[in-house]
Formats: sequence, C-alpha cells, structure tokens
Amino acid sequence: MVNRNAQQTQIEQAIAVLQQALEADDRRNDTEGKAEKLYQMAILKANQGKIDEAIRLYEQCQKLYDRLGDTEGVATILYQMATLKANKGEMKKAIALFEQSLKLAKSIGDVETQAETLHSLAMVKANQGQVKDAIAMCQESIQLKESINDIQGQATTLHQLAILIANQGEVENAIELFGESLALKESINDIQGQSSTLHCLAVIYAHHGQIETANDLYRQSLQLKAGIGDIEGQADTLHQLGELYQQMGRVEDAIELYRQSLQFREQSTNIEGKATTMGMLGQLLASQGDFFTALVYLQSTLEIFDRLKSPNAKTVREVIADVRRMQREEARD
Repeated sequence: MVNRNAQQTQIEQAIAVLQQALEADDRRNDTEGKAEKLYQMAILKANQGKIDEAIRLYEQCQKLYDRLGDTEGVATILYQMATLKANKGEMKKAIALFEQSLKLAKSIGDVETQAETLHSLAMVKANQGQVKDAIAMCQESIQLKESINDIQGQATTLHQLAILIANQGEVENAIELFGESLALKESINDIQGQSSTLHCLAVIYAHHGQIETANDLYRQSLQLKAGIGDIEGQADTLHQLGELYQQMGRVEDAIELYRQSLQFREQSTNIEGKATTMGMLGQLLASQGDFFTALVYLQSTLEIFDRLKSPNAKTVREVIADVRRMQREEARD
C-alpha cells in the first residue's frame, strides 16, 4: 500500500510538471511540444486508472497531430484510444479506432504500428467470437514482426495465436506454436514470458491426461516465477498444480499446494483468485472430514463472490449447504 501511494504521488507530480510545460508551450505556440505533453499526460492518467480523462487528453493530442499533418502520430493516438476503449468494454468503438489506426499505419508504411494494431485487434475480435478473423490477424501480425526482427513481438503473438488454436481443438498445432514462442523467449531471456508459456503448455497436457509432462512443465514455470518474484504467477501455478494433484487422487498434496497458493494470494490484489483457491481448499478439506475449517474457507469465498457479484456465489452456497449436511450427519453418527 505504501509503495502504491508513493507511486501515485510521483505520477501526480509528473502530471503537474507536464501541465506547467504544456502552458509554456501554449504561450510559445509550440504545437508539437503541446502534443507531446498531452500524450505523456494521457499515459500517466491511464496508469492511474482515470481512463476517461486519458481519452480526452488523447483526443486533444490527436487534433494537434492532425493540424501538424503527423499521420504516424495520429495512428499511434488512435491505437492508444482503442486500447482504452477495449479495456472499458466498448468493443465496437475499440474496433473502429483500431481499424482507423491500421489504415493510417498502412498508408505510411509504418510496419511496427500495423503489427501491434493487428495483434490488439485480433484479441478484441476473439473476445467477440470472431475467432477465424482473429487467427488471420495474428498470423499477419507475426509476419510483419518477423520482417522487422521484433522477436519479443513475435513471441507474444505466437503465444496468443497458440491459445486461439488450442481453443479451436487443434492441440498439436497449438503445442507447436507454444514451442516456437518459448524458443524465441529463451533467445532473448524473457523469463516471465517463458514461465507463462510453460504454464499454458502444462494446462494443455493436463487437460489431455499427460499428467507427468504437465507436472514437469508446471514445476519449470514455478521455478522461473520464483526467480523473478512473480507473486501472482506463483499463486496461479501452485493453484493449477493443486488441481493436477487432485486429479491424480493425491488429496493431501493438493491441499498443501492450495495452501501455498493461498499464501501468495494474500500478497496479491487478485481477490477473485483468492476466493477460487479458498473454495477449492474448502471442498478438499470437507472431503477429508475437516468440516469446521472447510466452512471457514467456504464462507470467506462466498463473502468475496457476493461482494464481486459473481455468479459463482450460487455454487458456493450449494457447496456450503452440502458440507453442513455432511457435518450434521457425522454428528448424528
């Protein structure tokens, strides 16, 4: 909390400095300088979570770039606004802005912006259920990134393409794409990227019953995440390992893995993830006859899901009712 507050203070100070510089540029009629300051302020506002303010600043910046005839600048601004609109769930507006950005980037041969826009547009299309279009856009993005030797970009888009392909049931193709992504990430020492891809590969192998391979991949991912202090990542992978060991019938090991995951969840801001892990832990403890502790975890899970207005709350209520019934039956015996 202290670090977050300090960061917010630093951002506010930076915005104040930029505002003063913006006023100075205005007095000098320095249009290019004003556009640059507005762009930087918009980024900072977005980092604060003040999305509407960021969009307004981007819109002001766009008008200045239009006046300057800076097509590359306009394409970049449109891309940034599209990303924010997508984050707000305004998908139609996001798609329109991405398409405008892409058209401008193509008109000036800006390959980097084209590649990034195609990647982001693909993700939005996938979320809209237009998976074939999304796959085609990812493939085009990869080709463009390869042409400018953007290894990090290629690896990222290959990873996303693999997820789309896996969801289409093309498992072997997805594994091959994940492998290509992993090799690129290893070549540039992208540890976090490697850990993410290993985790996804493990999910696929676990889903198809290749338990030993999945376990090995999860362990590799976990080791990498521990090495870079990725708290949220370790929580996720430990949770998945818990599910894997539960699938293997090794309940006590699964309980321990869920407990370890929960320890990391306590240090993160992912409240929903914390609730999910507590829910799984509660159910396993109930299966072992520890009804009291199970209900503690399940009640905490329910409180979070109710607060988040999650549809999972209904399921947790049903589980709690079942555990209480089991508890009463044991007491009668």
